Amino acid sequence: MFLKGYFVLSKVDPLTSINASYTGISKLNAHLQIIEDAFENTLSRDGSAPNQMEADIDLNDNQIINTGDPTLGHHVATKDYVDDIAFGNVTVHRSIHRFTATGGQTVFNLPTTYTLGGLALSVFVNGLRLEQGVSQDYVETDSDTITFNSGLSAGDLVVVDIVEITIAP
Repeated sequence: MFLKGYFVLSKVDPLTSINASYTGISKLNAHLQIIEDAFENTLSRDGSAPNQMEADIDLNDNQIINTGDPTLGHHVATKDYVDDIAFGNVTVHRSIHRFTATGGQTVFNLPTTYTLGGLALSVFVNGLRLEQGVSQDYVETDSDTITFNSGLSAGDLVVVDIVEITIAP
């Protein structure tokens, strides 16, 4: 945008005229400093630094458009992407397996596989939910085996609940 022959950046007051005088150089330098400061206070379209926000952006009821699908947790997601996850293209598979422990039993082989470490597994003994981890109640040995950190009592009821969610592209 041009105003009275000068290029105006947003948030920069219009620059005053520079007259040919001994003060012209200092005014020119002051104007150049204002322009440099304004450039430092803008976002780069090509990603060159500095290029991060240090305050909120007020979009004044405008939209952010043409974003790609998110691949990391901090990426923006479009309404279409969220709707696909919430209302379609999602498959939920749940299987529940029951075992009766023998005295001292620690290893249980599941009749199905699950995503190891994917938070798909809930394990219960006699109705109490157990915690996964070396210093907790059990570990996930592999994708179809759990191992208790201490032996169970004969007759303990072990329930393994597996819930896996798949989001199709």
